[in-house]
Amino acid sequence: MKKKLLTYYLNTNYSVFDPAINIYIGQSNEALLNLLRAHNVQTWAYLTAENPRSEQKTNEENKILNEALEQDLIQDNYSYFLGAGIPKNSNWTPENSFLVLGMDKKTGIELATKYQQNAFIYGGIKHYPEVVYGYY
Repeated sequence: MKKKLLTYYLNTNYSVFDPAINIYIGQSNEALLNLLRAHNVQTWAYLTAENPRSEQKTNEENKILNEALEQDLIQDNYSYFLGAGIPKNSNWTPENSFLVLGMDKKTGIELATKYQQNAFIYGGIKHYPEVVYGYY
């Protein structure tokens, strides 16, 4: 991944709307840990299908892509919460996203690859949030 693109990922607030949680790379988050414990899961992934390969799409295209990702999450019976990746100091538009509880890294990689994402965010009870990247 290009260093500039990785910098953008590292400087983004991975926000969850309800419950209100802000996730930052490399930082522990007690509210997120409590959510995991309440759902009796150990891991999570933060995914979007918007803007494949970091190429900006229209709002309508992004909506269709994220609806397809949401259907995958529903089909596989994942609990998830809506959010948005909000970049700091960037002209990039926030991307509608999903905090998916109980997802392992392998499944996150499969979905990121399916939706042509350069990266996704992954973490867990014993693992600080990290950028998992390298697919496109």
